Amino acid sequence: MTNLKSSLDPRRAPAEVLVSSVNTPTASPCSPKSGSSAPSPGVGRRVLATVAVEKGSPLLEAAGTGDFETVGLLLRSGTQGGVDEKDRRGNTALMAAAMNGHTETVGRLLGFGANIEERCHLYGNTALILAALSGHAETVDFLLHSGARAGEKNKNGNNALFMAARDGHTETVDVLLRSGVQLPGNCDNNGNTALMFAAMHGHTETADLLLSSGARVDDANSNGDTALMVAARDGHTETVSLLLSSLSADQLEQTNKEGSTALTMAAQNGHTETVALLLQKKADVAGSLERERERAKSVASKRGHTEVVNLLEGRTEAEGSLTKGEGDWVKRQRESWEPIADVLRGGAVVLWPLPALQLLLSRNEKIPKRQEVEETLRRLGWSDKEAAGMTELRKKLEEAEFPSRSGLTVVCLSYPWLSREHPDPECFHLQKLCEQLSSKWWARGEAAAKVAVFWDFMSLFQKPRDERQDSLFKTALENLDLLYSSTHTRVCRSTAVSPLSLNPLSFNERGWPTFETFITGFKPPNLIHLISMDSNASSVLLTPACPKTFDKILNTKIFTNGADAEIVKALYRGFVSRTAGTIRAFSFAGRREFSDESADSLTSLLRFMREEALIAAAVTQCDLSYTSVSHAAVVKLLGELGKVHRLKRLLLKRMAGTAALKALRESFEDGEMSELNFLDLRDSRGVDGSCVSDLEVICKESQKRKKKRLDVKLMRTPLARNTAAKEQLQDKEFAREFVDLELQFE
Repeated sequence: MTNLKSSLDPRRAPAEVLVSSVNTPTASPCSPKSGSSAPSPGVGRRVLATVAVEKGSPLLEAAGTGDFETVGLLLRSGTQGGVDEKDRRGNTALMAAAMNGHTETVGRLLGFGANIEERCHLYGNTALILAALSGHAETVDFLLHSGARAGEKNKNGNNALFMAARDGHTETVDVLLRSGVQLPGNCDNNGNTALMFAAMHGHTETADLLLSSGARVDDANSNGDTALMVAARDGHTETVSLLLSSLSADQLEQTNKEGSTALTMAAQNGHTETVALLLQKKADVAGSLERERERAKSVASKRGHTEVVNLLEGRTEAEGSLTKGEGDWVKRQRESWEPIADVLRGGAVVLWPLPALQLLLSRNEKIPKRQEVEETLRRLGWSDKEAAGMTELRKKLEEAEFPSRSGLTVVCLSYPWLSREHPDPECFHLQKLCEQLSSKWWARGEAAAKVAVFWDFMSLFQKPRDERQDSLFKTALENLDLLYSSTHTRVCRSTAVSPLSLNPLSFNERGWPTFETFITGFKPPNLIHLISMDSNASSVLLTPACPKTFDKILNTKIFTNGADAEIVKALYRGFVSRTAGTIRAFSFAGRREFSDESADSLTSLLRFMREEALIAAAVTQCDLSYTSVSHAAVVKLLGELGKVHRLKRLLLKRMAGTAALKALRESFEDGEMSELNFLDLRDSRGVDGSCVSDLEVICKESQKRKKKRLDVKLMRTPLARNTAAKEQLQDKEFAREFVDLELQFE
């Protein structure tokens, strides 16, 4: 705790900012639900966020934008209201900084005596609750270490854990659970638990963590609804599958106060795949279910869900109604980790525990090549106990279902070699890596022993190699994309070049780092950490593109070994053919560097996969919210996304306009967007009264699909404030005709 706080001394100007924030959506700290944002990536630099702090308070404005220096200046000179000055809603500077993930500014405010338990007037949220709501795990961790109480609840009975679970901020949930938050008996004013919040929004990974941490799957809220029921109600098939694996036959038959079961709820809302999965499970464990089947058939028939009725009547088989690859989240995680585990088991790649690197740094020993690592560690005093721990770590990674289920973390280093003979002769990258990892909640203290690091020079056989080693080296190269692109790994980018380097080329000019940056382009921001940077690296976002575009870009880069260029081009083609088609989510939310060029790159990749590689994209979610993409580029991308048949969720917060609505309308009219069930247009200034006719067509066409369900979020748009337009879309006849359509304006 001492080291963590000293790195954020509130009374000094830091030479290097260690903790960052991601660009966040416009939000007021006291908002009960302000669009979700990605967890803070902790990239080692400060990125100013756009926030809606009320004008008039220089301190709150500076805190909300992460202006560390101005906050200090104002507090030293004395502000009229003091460090806990509030706006009319009861927001403080600490709340504004916490909600936007400005951890350094939070530290400075606390150093000047800010009240960590202060609450805003409207909902009673604390700084900790607001940080959790936005998914800023690093900020939550810092607040907890600074004395914030994790169990504190707002006026609705929601605490930080519930807020994080609701929006699927798994890392934030993990931080809170590690702090000792209790799960049994922990619920809001309506009896909802953290597991229910995760389940009702389909956050399967978060639900898995909660279950493994002791959450009770059969807990019911005040209406008698369980986590399974709320997941089934909204058609979250993967979450339902996960919950079913933890339920007994008796628990599967639970009903709420209205007498409804999970099967009835799924049938009523037309979720065919969820119904199919429940029928399979019930047939396996519960024998006869005729009475429940009849009730489910009745409610599905009233809502016009023909596919569900046919399924319940036995006209179609349950197994045939499940899309291949859908439903079993755990199986998909296992299958995505297994190829990496194979490479580890075969010896092509070796991962090293973080304490081994820390030992090297403590002795000022440059990293040895793979063939010499164990000998070097023994020479430096690596004990038998530490060696046994290293063996156990590797065994767990090779045998685990996937790392997170065993509490393990895999880190891959992306960096420029600083000389031809040795990648880090002065321990420049080693020092940056160890310092940064030691500040992370998932690698600090005892957790360091559960962190396994991939560093090419230490993890792959280096020259001179014998025949066996050379064969394993080639196998490792062929599988590099798996390590860097996997959602089971974190990538640390050390992009700076030491002033003493024999190779002065910047990170962005080099070939191998370009490849690594491209293949990590789909990773969530919280899995990418910039631990040191050159002057250009902060603006780099290379979105995966089609091979032809990648080859053109690579031709402008420099390799220490010129022959590597063709190897890298072949590796990228392998990434596209093997890995790109398995990616389930494109999420660039809040990343200002995601530009028109990035969107065009993504469009070209999708088109290549469809037209040339004949690879069906597995994408179910695309989130472009709060990026820098123009309406024209959004329209081009929508034209290609319409042909992605599995797309279920499309988030365009602040990005949609009349052109985007027209493009969506055309996609629906052409029979595309066949599975889209969630469309988020919140905060889009271009969605106004002129979009009503397009929205009407989208609504009508959606109800002609086999899967009719469509939720459209229109909050904080001009259309939501247009009374006449709202009345037109909320017309009783219109609403009665389309019972599986939900338009939300506030």
